[in-house]
Amino acid sequence: MSAPLLTGRRRLEIVPCGRSSWAFDLRDDKGGSGGGFRPYRLRRGGRLRVGATAVSLHGRPSSHEGWSFSTPDGRRVEATVAKDATALDGGWEFEVVLQTEEPLHALLELADMLALGCWLIVRWHSAPSTDHLLTADASGSGFSNWSQPAAVAGIF
Repeated sequence: MSAPLLTGRRRLEIVPCGRSSWAFDLRDDKGGSGGGFRPYRLRRGGRLRVGATAVSLHGRPSSHEGWSFSTPDGRRVEATVAKDATALDGGWEFEVVLQTEEPLHALLELADMLALGCWLIVRWHSAPSTDHLLTADASGSGFSNWSQPAAVAGIF
């Protein structure tokens, strides 16, 4: 079950690598690989890649809602999850707030990456409550299975 990733005029598909994995590939409109996400084995987060650009996504150990993106050149973008209980149908709606010391235009090349990362963060927070750090799937390739339908992600 894939989900579209929309950033500006670009559209990619987020495709799960397996039924019980938190690893995802990105596919362009021709089906070619455009990157993806590979989770860390024993901690919250993983490696994101879009095209030739790669960043790390880390869950802050002191905060369930806190995340950060870090680039190989040392730039950081902090991400915090806010939950809105007023969503329709009794569910939850999540908003990911990004903060950085960099001017916004300096991060435009990371728009696809940040959109994918925010989609993953919301998916993580929407998953049923379990200890994701300790529920690696049987193959060791990711976290426990969660089969909720994927939603659209994007930076518009």
